[in-house]
Amino acid sequence: MKRHSATTKQRSLASHFKKVRTDQADGEEPPPSKDKTSPSSALVESQARPNFCSDSGECTGLYESPENEHKQDTHAPPGNDGGRSATPSYLCSTVNAGQSDAFTTGQCPRKVSGMAPTNSGSPPLCATSANIFDLGLFVSKSNNVNDPEMMEKLLLNPWTPPANYDYLATGKRNLKFQPHWVDRYPWLVYSEKLQGALCKYCVVFASECAGKGEHQRLGCFVTKEFTDYKKAMDAFKSHASSSYHAMSTMLSENFLAVRSRSQHDILRQLDHGLKKQAEENRKNLLPIIETILFCGRQEVPLRGTDESGPINMSEVLPFKNDGNFRALLRMRAKCGDATLRAHMETSPANALYTSPKIQYELITLCGKIIQRKIVENVHSGSCFSVLADEATDISRTAHISVCVRYVGHDTSGVPILKEDFVDFVPVYDLTGKALASTILNSLRGHGFDLNLLCGQGYDGAASMSGHLNGVQAFIRQTAPKELYVHCSAHSLNLALLHACKLPSIRNCLGTESSTCTFVRTSPQRTNQLRDKVEDLTQEKRKSVLSFCKRGG
Repeated sequence: MKRHSATTKQRSLASHFKKVRTDQADGEEPPPSKDKTSPSSALVESQARPNFCSDSGECTGLYESPENEHKQDTHAPPGNDGGRSATPSYLCSTVNAGQSDAFTTGQCPRKVSGMAPTNSGSPPLCATSANIFDLGLFVSKSNNVNDPEMMEKLLLNPWTPPANYDYLATGKRNLKFQPHWVDRYPWLVYSEKLQGALCKYCVVFASECAGKGEHQRLGCFVTKEFTDYKKAMDAFKSHASSSYHAMSTMLSENFLAVRSRSQHDILRQLDHGLKKQAEENRKNLLPIIETILFCGRQEVPLRGTDESGPINMSEVLPFKNDGNFRALLRMRAKCGDATLRAHMETSPANALYTSPKIQYELITLCGKIIQRKIVENVHSGSCFSVLADEATDISRTAHISVCVRYVGHDTSGVPILKEDFVDFVPVYDLTGKALASTILNSLRGHGFDLNLLCGQGYDGAASMSGHLNGVQAFIRQTAPKELYVHCSAHSLNLALLHACKLPSIRNCLGTESSTCTFVRTSPQRTNQLRDKVEDLTQEKRKSVLSFCKRGG
């Protein structure tokens, strides 16, 4: 009978609100309530705000009094209106007889009985705006707050009882919560909803379980209120010394630091750490690069007999020669390079950056930087010419050397004519068309502007200088303004080659070679020549000695 009455009441309520919304949509005013003090009047005036219970039976507020249903509820408490009560009724189907005092106070039965709030991330509508920051509203797992602003307010400004607040007495001795405990334990917060003490750090950040494997469920101060005030001090100390409280405290401090802009978030900290590590790696790599550049400028070979293992920074020299590169690094560290010494002594063996492979990579990178600098110098002028020649190395691989000739400037800014080597390019087809394509692709690959190309110089071979199928003919198809000039060095070489065929020049060179061989092959003759040279002037002395050393 009660279930039927409740169902009839809910259907009547739904039809009533439907009629109210329809009348408001049509511009009609709803009929005035007989009891102006009943919650139904305020509910209709506020356009039927959603104060219904949820599907799970949790109360979210009031609904209209049965008085406005225009029918008598036989199960409603009797009143002066002949059986119809002006007391607000609720849609909570779980209200029992122990909660009947709620009907006389006009409060939500779930609020009076201390039931759990609604399943949402915000406080239930039963809570007032004064205690919306009550920490007890967020102890449930389903009510864990995820809004950073709400988390900050709960940590900094949670709801605090006023000075004249009447705390709930518990136990046989009727002990109450003491406000001065908060001064000693700043994490302690009193909840009006739960009528007990909570830890604001653990409620916001701690999980429901702790311990190894998270098999231990948390209790007081975290998932439920603490009310055993007889053992308050011992409980406070025990909770403050727990590992999960320490973790929650650290998380709270870091969260507040990030919110106050005094500390960067984890992504920025990781980014800062990566930048710091990159700067440190660059400092460690700098002396290694400088050593390679020094060897390159002085034309000093880097490799040695045995370059395996880390570089020994002690006074004991290696048993085998480990090369000039490693020896220079060792000497540099001994001369006071603390950064290099620390890098060699503390870095792992696979991060020393001194292996032959790393040396080759660094040399290649240095070459690319030099090539880019040459391109910049060429583009600073108005034009340039290309010089190329084919040669075969010791491995029987044919290469073509590519050089550029342009007008540059010296250190004082005076224009000078410069020739710079650009690259060695392996070739497998020695026809004029293939060689021309190789030269043009090399120039394009390094970033040269072919519109500035105005000249080309090669030897006199048919594949290079031919006006039909030579390199210069195919390149002029791409750059018509490019003028071919026979290489001056090759012209001089050819002239000397033909001149040596003359009898007088051939005999002179033969006499010179025989004289030098006669002197060098005998130590006595060499000493006699040195003594005779001492009687000559300084300039002639140097010329004769150098001539004999060269051997003609």
